[in-house]
Amino acid sequence: MSIKRTLAYLSFLAANVLLWSPKITFAQEECVTEGTPYPAVGGICLPLKPPGVDKEYNSLGELIGDFLQIALLIVGMVAVVFIVVGGYRYIMAGGDEEAVGSAKKTITSSVIGLIIVLFSYAIVRIVVNLATST
Repeated sequence: MSIKRTLAYLSFLAANVLLWSPKITFAQEECVTEGTPYPAVGGICLPLKPPGVDKEYNSLGELIGDFLQIALLIVGMVAVVFIVVGGYRYIMAGGDEEAVGSAKKTITSSVIGLIIVLFSYAIVRIVVNLATST
């Protein structure tokens, strides 16, 4: 796959993420809700915690562990997207042996990457559980 094509896929993905992500509304005037002041950043009132989240980090290891789990989740989603792209390229090859080989290589590489991500996730979970257990 050429660099231009890869950049086109990534920019399409980024544009969709930005398009479908929730927008910030500027409807509030004060940064006080139910007697609890929210920190104001650039004129926007931000909650101290997202709604429904009661997790507090007791150590840097917990924070790093959650960050790594989110990063591995994102990488796993990218691997699944590349599996779909490889499948599309395989279907659209139209009997061209070079295109079929390239599509198979994309699918194989994506599956290997997904397996590596799954093992990495398991290792991160084990290390975080060992590091944070008392």
